[in-house]
Amino acid sequence: MRNGERGDSLIEAVVATAVIAVALGALACALLTATRRFGADPVQSALEASAAREMRVAVDVLKYRGTNVPATTLATTIPLPSASPFPAHLTLATTTASDGSVTIVLTAASDADATKRATLATTILAPAPQPGARIPASAGAAAPQ
Repeated sequence: MRNGERGDSLIEAVVATAVIAVALGALACALLTATRRFGADPVQSALEASAAREMRVAVDVLKYRGTNVPATTLATTIPLPSASPFPAHLTLATTTASDGSVTIVLTAASDADATKRATLATTILAPAPQPGARIPASAGAAAPQ
């Protein structure tokens, strides 16, 4: 350096960069911990996804007039993206109203934690005729949902 000029040495710049990197690393770690703690619960999300998937199947099975499934509970395991599958059970219940509409209630519940559950309900207002069935000319049935 020339006399009277002042500047930073390479070592000072490297130390300053290292301090900033450590501070940013600590901040990133704190953000990840907060995201895990306050983010979506993976077990609850898996239960909701499983209930939604099984509800689509139940609606497909029960959308025809005359079909019925007795109340059923099924023990299963539900996979998690970054962990082992957890034991759960799925419960399907149906009720048929006097107007012919069918209400389906599906519940997915964790066996390990009774507070973790997801329940979906839907109603098929006008069940469709069975495939291949003859439809009377006077029947103005609405399309299935």
